[in-house]
Amino acid sequence: MRVRGRADLFFIATLGWTMPMMQPLWSSAPPTLTLLEHHVHVWRSSLQRSATELAELIQTLSPDEQQRAERFRFPIHQQRFIAGRGILRSLLSQYLQCDPASLNFRYGTQGKPELQVAAEQPHLQFNLAHSDDLAVYAIARTAPVGIDLEKIRAIADLSQLTHRWFSAQEHAAIQAVSPTEQAATFFQYWTCKEAVLKARGQGVGELKLVEIALDNNRGNPVWLQPEPDLMPTWQLRLFTPAPDFIAALAVHTPQLQVAFWQW
Repeated sequence: MRVRGRADLFFIATLGWTMPMMQPLWSSAPPTLTLLEHHVHVWRSSLQRSATELAELIQTLSPDEQQRAERFRFPIHQQRFIAGRGILRSLLSQYLQCDPASLNFRYGTQGKPELQVAAEQPHLQFNLAHSDDLAVYAIARTAPVGIDLEKIRAIADLSQLTHRWFSAQEHAAIQAVSPTEQAATFFQYWTCKEAVLKARGQGVGELKLVEIALDNNRGNPVWLQPEPDLMPTWQLRLFTPAPDFIAALAVHTPQLQVAFWQW
């Protein structure tokens, strides 16, 4: 969870809550992966890997990724980075049927990675997030996708934080629940907001410019730039990838089917 300065772009997105919190069953993936239109595959993986696994994964990383790994001060952070990026390469290579080390990435202005693929290869949309030793990955065929993950924990000065970075309605909704539920409720809003921003390739400095409505109704985003403009359907899902964790998936598609796989 990071908070940066606000951007100048002004918009508000109002997303309807489409289903209650899911506790998905994580299955082993089939040998051949088929990714259809409007389908998203969500993967879960532990970043705790043996020295042998890490040695294999780092060999698939590009020179710049290996240099980034070396810049981490603490070994645990270095190991998590190697595992997270190595597993991402392994996953994408299964869909593209190529060597994980052959994948090339480019990065948006906010650091969102995208694949550089040959003309004959399918173009995949993907996003990843990690918290502590857990990582989640979302892979789609063409629809922009964002995913966020947080471990539920106590937040110091939660009221001040939500007042500064959340809308008045979100702040009031979090304050309305009991003190024992506020941290979990905060992370529901936080992961939803960040998943939407990541799907759009925008930074968390724009958190206050995205408003999430958590209810039982499906809704559409409204972006004010500066006039209201009803955008095509976004799908938003909250789910629990593991005990004490909350994750959110945002996909720009009118329909959505999600499969949950264990790496």
